[in-house]
Amino acid sequence: MRIMVDNLAVDIDNRTVRRGDEDIRLTAKEYEVLKYLALHKDKIVSRAELLEHVWDCDYDCFSNVVDVYIRFLRAKIDDGHEKKLIKTFRKQGYSLTA
Repeated sequence: MRIMVDNLAVDIDNRTVRRGDEDIRLTAKEYEVLKYLALHKDKIVSRAELLEHVWDCDYDCFSNVVDVYIRFLRAKIDDGHEKKLIKTFRKQGYSLTA
């Protein structure tokens, strides 16, 4: 399965990510966060939901780990591109959307 968000391609079967012509190398955890956002593209995903599904823990553990990984993903996916695909919704969560 391949999920497209604008010019970002997340290939679930091959665990690869491309933005335009550029291959993007992600750590295993970065990939899992991006995959979850891609599977729920255009929807707001809460920090608690990401903690539960990516880290398999409740909101109390690693309170800022989601924010840190979103920052890592933005550096690899959005930096250098005019159009930003990872959006923050204050006090709600994040969304991967064109």
